[in-house]
Amino acid sequence: MPFQGLGTRFNGIMIFNGCFSILNICFKPNGFYKLFHFPLNEITDKLFNTDEAFSIPAKKLYEQLQNSKDVKEMATYIDAFLLSFLK
Repeated sequence: MPFQGLGTRFNGIMIFNGCFSILNICFKPNGFYKLFHFPLNEITDKLFNTDEAFSIPAKKLYEQLQNSKDVKEMATYIDAFLLSFLK
């Protein structure tokens, strides 16, 4: 599952084939750093595999999102994933 930092410039075009969904999570300024302690300059304009970016594997979350029946269910899984970092 890809994870993209803040984009500040044009980096090219992505082309998707087949059936896909995009779920975008936007954080308030400095909110991402407060939650994950990633220096923003290290993730700006970069694309990562989620497992590389977070200390816990995101495979379970990825599977939950793939099998979700709607956006509300996706939001529930994302909330649980994000809240786990507050503990």
